[in-house]
Amino acid sequence: MRQLTEKEKKFVEGIATAKEKGDLEALQVSRIIREQLSFLAIRWEMSPKTIHIHYKEKMKFEGPYYELSDFLYFIEELESRNLIRIQTILQPKTEAGDRILYDRNKYIYNPLSNSSDQIEEDGDFFYEKDDKNKRLTIAEISHTVNINVNIVDYLEKYTYNKIIYPLPLLMDYRNNHFKSLEQRQFEKQLSDAQEKHAQNMAELRKSLKMSTRSFVVSIFGIIAAIIIPIIIPIYFDTKIKETQIEQITEAIKKSRSELKRPIEVSFGDSLKNNIKSLKSKKN
Repeated sequence: MRQLTEKEKKFVEGIATAKEKGDLEALQVSRIIREQLSFLAIRWEMSPKTIHIHYKEKMKFEGPYYELSDFLYFIEELESRNLIRIQTILQPKTEAGDRILYDRNKYIYNPLSNSSDQIEEDGDFFYEKDDKNKRLTIAEISHTVNINVNIVDYLEKYTYNKIIYPLPLLMDYRNNHFKSLEQRQFEKQLSDAQEKHAQNMAELRKSLKMSTRSFVVSIFGIIAAIIIPIIIPIYFDTKIKETQIEQITEAIKKSRSELKRPIEVSFGDSLKNNIKSLKSKKN
């Protein structure tokens, strides 16, 4: 799933929280539109398909219209991705006619025709409630826009007596920092691959370190084998002195003289007696 904007994340967070609290009213599409979008009222007709947007603040028509369109298309996207379902509030059948969406806690639409302060604005009447809710004043409608577009079909499909039901997949998506199951699996695979790569690199660095040590020892051995024979004659006297030669000669002569002496072998009494007995037997 694509990355959501901050506004879209806030919306998803809102409907997920409403489900956790069991607040069905907060999941009504009409209420969400009234609270989150910036116009006074929306009225649409199915035949012919026409939409009327009323708003108090001075602004171009494109602003509220685009805002409404973005909202409805996002609802459609969530439904197509199996994150929500749209439920219909069952009510007695009514004749198909105009649909109107406005904040009933703040305004009254199309009051009794005998009201003396009634002012008509493109066929629509809106009265703003005061704080004490005792008297009515005319709500200022700065602009009304009529346009024939297929957004009417979306209004009928997603707003009229409709409730957004967040599916478990959306709750899981919200609870995991707005990351889909596929994205989390991909990130886990990527993390495992990075961890394996780090282990391989650590082993490689260890092997390179050992190889470097062996190489350094070998180099020192070669250098020592070359330099030591050169250094020893320079700093040490390796010649044999005459006195040392004489001592070696005397030692050799002495060893020779000792080798020329006869070797005396003495036999014990038992050995002599055995020899005598053998001689007597022969005789």
